[in-house]
Amino acid sequence: MALAAGALAFVFTNSTEYTDINSANYLTSPLLPVLLTMLIAYFVASCFLAVYEMGVDTILLSFCEDCQQNDGDAKLAPPLLKEALEGGVLGSCLPCC
Repeated sequence: MALAAGALAFVFTNSTEYTDINSANYLTSPLLPVLLTMLIAYFVASCFLAVYEMGVDTILLSFCEDCQQNDGDAKLAPPLLKEALEGGVLGSCLPCC
């Protein structure tokens, strides 16, 4: 994500508005704007993924609590989640619960 944002920033900074010496927005080097763009993009992407990870962890912990409180049978879990976590390799309820 940061590389894509950096590449896009590099494309924008290489336009004639920023490369023309007579322009008010002339850049001698696109390095600083590109690096700043990449840094900000990395920060935003890492914050987004941290929130996503916390949501997934919360769903899994809720499933484990549901299994533990209902003697190994998740009664409140959505059917698709229940099928995905109970079927196949994991057995009935998750062994970590």
